Amino acid sequence: MDENNNGNFEQQETSPVVEVDTYESTSTTSTVLALDEEKKGFAITSLILGILSLLCCICYAGLYFGIPGLIFGILQKPNAEGRKPGMATAGIILSAIGLALTIGMIIMILFSPTFWDSFREGFERGYNGIY
Repeated sequence: MDENNNGNFEQQETSPVVEVDTYESTSTTSTVLALDEEKKGFAITSLILGILSLLCCICYAGLYFGIPGLIFGILQKPNAEGRKPGMATAGIILSAIGLALTIGMIIMILFSPTFWDSFREGFERGYNGIY
């Protein structure tokens, strides 16, 4: 703070000092950031599809979400440490669980005696023109 002629103090504006690396351009940095965001796209997609496969395993739509969830999780490129991001790993696990539950539901229904009895009864009604 400086004192002016009237005895009042005024605050001087100072500009912040910013250090800039001269060898690194902003276009290179933005390209690297864009590639990082692009790499996360498959991981996020895998995670979302894995969650949907768990939620939809009862109505057999788990197959439609689980298979692409596995594919996107597997296609996710490893990071610099050679490991897949956590979202991709979680997506793979959730998709696999959703697929297992969906296939388990299908097997349980196909081996259920009441399913085949009702299927046969419906087929006979439709074949005989009762509907």
